[in-house]
Amino acid sequence: MRWKQSPFDTQELVDIIIWHIDHAPGKSKQDLLTCALVARFWTYPAQSCIFRQLLLGGKALGFRWPLLRRALGSAPYLVQHIRRLCFFGGTIMTTSLSDLFSDMCNFPFTHLEHADVSLPHIHSPMPVQIVLAVRQLFSLSTLRSVAIFWPRSSDDAELFHRLWELCSPSIKHLELNLNGYHPPPKSAPRRSQTPVIFLESLHIFTNDSFEHTLDATPFSLEQLNKLSVASFPEPMLWHSIAPSLQSVQYLAFAIGVGDDAAEGLKVLSGINAAHQISTIILETTMFESSVCKKLDAKLSSLPMRQPPIVVLDTNAENYSYWRQHMPTLRSSNLLRRAVEDLNCHCCSPLSAWSFARSWEE
Repeated sequence: MRWKQSPFDTQELVDIIIWHIDHAPGKSKQDLLTCALVARFWTYPAQSCIFRQLLLGGKALGFRWPLLRRALGSAPYLVQHIRRLCFFGGTIMTTSLSDLFSDMCNFPFTHLEHADVSLPHIHSPMPVQIVLAVRQLFSLSTLRSVAIFWPRSSDDAELFHRLWELCSPSIKHLELNLNGYHPPPKSAPRRSQTPVIFLESLHIFTNDSFEHTLDATPFSLEQLNKLSVASFPEPMLWHSIAPSLQSVQYLAFAIGVGDDAAEGLKVLSGINAAHQISTIILETTMFESSVCKKLDAKLSSLPMRQPPIVVLDTNAENYSYWRQHMPTLRSSNLLRRAVEDLNCHCCSPLSAWSFARSWEE
């Protein structure tokens, strides 16, 4: 008698079931752990979801990482599932925290693609041990994107420079949160043994010229495709670097009211016919009818061969209001609202304005 195969023995169906469990509202790790015990061919996809992203930090960091490390040591086949590592150091610097950073960063990850590191918020110079540990993590050949928060208390330009000395050339996506960090008037020159890395996407939050900040890193913007800037503290900074960003196709930045809106309009004035921008993403939580009208006029008259799609990253209510006061963009079918793309379950290179989104009219 032939055994009739159950539809739940089909790997493609199992993958879909587990994906929906992993993305269900109010999901829990326990559901995925249960799936891993259903059958042998349920184990791999369930474990892949469980260990795909590791979030470590806060007060629990001191005991969670040692437990996790022990588990990975006893079951090394689980390491292959880890694709994203996110950890933050908190506000208190101790010797044990330095050791934890070193242990995590030097762990033999085999398939890690995304590293998101928040260095400790401390009121003293950053320990060299931590910087060198993160530098080692950023040297992994499997990395595609890195994100780092550099605290305002660490104005040591040499340490910031050393952080990038061993960067993997496979890194194409970078997120820098440098709020409060002030590089010296003249950054240290790029060292000859550090190869140039051409970024595809960059998200940066800084109070200084980000071109000046990047001088201390091996990264080049010559082939940049996506640029997301939390704010332009001085519009002239944008005008000074705009000519070197002619490859950018997606530009995202925050815009508000009053002076913030005026600065945003000045940034848009720096776009010329040589730029290849196809999409402009504006993040906002506030709106004024006068700002809407000015943006409508500016965005619809940019000196480009093909007018860009304008995406408003805001809630539905705000978008409805903005849409009414942007008649030119609306009539040209160039106005969209950013919505989360639920079909995209990969790790986005940028955390602030995700380019792995879809637009709705």
